Amino acid sequence: MHPGKHTPMKVLFLSTYFPRPSNARMGTWSLDHAVALKLAGIEVEVVSLTPTFPRWLARIWPAVNTYALCPPAARMAGVPVRYPRWLCYPIKQTWRLLGFAPSFFLRIGWLTARRQVLKTVVDFQPDVILANHSLVNGLVALKLKQLWGLPYITVDHEVGDFLGCRDNPRWLRVLQPVIKAAACSVTVSKTMQKIAEQILPDGRFQTIYNGAGFAPCGLEALDRHIDKPDVRIFCCGNLYSRKDVPLLIQAFDQVWKEFPQATLRIAGDGPDRELIERLVSQLASRNQIRLMGSIEHQEVQREMLAADVFALVGWAEPFGVVFLEAMANGCPVVVSSDAGVAEILTDGENAVLTKPRDLNSVVEALTSLCSCPKRRQSIARSAYALYNDSCQWNHRALEYISVLESAIDAGRDSAEAFVA
Repeated sequence: MHPGKHTPMKVLFLSTYFPRPSNARMGTWSLDHAVALKLAGIEVEVVSLTPTFPRWLARIWPAVNTYALCPPAARMAGVPVRYPRWLCYPIKQTWRLLGFAPSFFLRIGWLTARRQVLKTVVDFQPDVILANHSLVNGLVALKLKQLWGLPYITVDHEVGDFLGCRDNPRWLRVLQPVIKAAACSVTVSKTMQKIAEQILPDGRFQTIYNGAGFAPCGLEALDRHIDKPDVRIFCCGNLYSRKDVPLLIQAFDQVWKEFPQATLRIAGDGPDRELIERLVSQLASRNQIRLMGSIEHQEVQREMLAADVFALVGWAEPFGVVFLEAMANGCPVVVSSDAGVAEILTDGENAVLTKPRDLNSVVEALTSLCSCPKRRQSIARSAYALYNDSCQWNHRALEYISVLESAIDAGRDSAEAFVA
């Protein structure tokens, strides 16, 4: 394996949205990705740039606990992680402010984190960089390429930054050189890749679907759908407009009239929480709906194992690792047909696909599953097999290794051509 016959490849893994000892729920999919590379024989070190907040501020502004209480370094699931502080705040509390002058704020961030990041490079001596989130970590990777000649690939899990470039030239001025200099820019769905190619035609884009790190449940769990008097529907996601949780709730309220033993449990939090609470309080089915708030990753798995249906019908979901996690735990999933994960699913075989933002479509999907336990079992079994065969992070790691090796080769060829 690159870079030498007996030497493992060394990957510097940049990810700002990554678990921390102060918040283990954050970015668990990113940790799963890093662990999968490690298990595939890659030497991985993570740099998770962390906004600077004084510890005392956490006492009066709990929203910044994740960052203010974060240690400078840790090991997460056996992977070494460094958390350099920087004066840049690409987080939900300040993201809009960043959008007014992204180049300025990111430049300040780089200048304040530069010494710590370069020390990591000197200590670790990576062969290649994998930068999650092109607009933030991609810029850091570009700086390291300019200073050290390190090749890099970018990975994006959301389409928002690409659309932002279409609508805001300030975003474009930051992102365009990052994408142009990347050996490869990975998107997590073909739909997302097409959008990115239209907006940034100089990029070398490639789709690698997301994986999941959940261990598959036992086969006996797949039989839980038979002879069950009630139907438990589970939803897990951040509560903001694109997730369309109110649509799911409205659909459930209609379905409940026919299946009064059905329940809906919703895990997650976000800016739409109060709106959703008001909506639930007005419905006849309100006693059958439980808003659980944010829960730990292990509790998500327990909920999935107890559920009969997993439903999240948000529109334009870039991929959605949570659907794979549900499949691993024997849940038939209900998902919008424009979601990235729908590209690997077949309606009626291993999922039930709905029309985006269409109430009747969601009602029909839930009704079809509530009314037929054998249909739930059949779809769950097919989805479980698909997950086992091709959707775990160890499957995706092999695709990433190929891309990273190509990046190293391209960087070596470029350096040799320059010397010549």
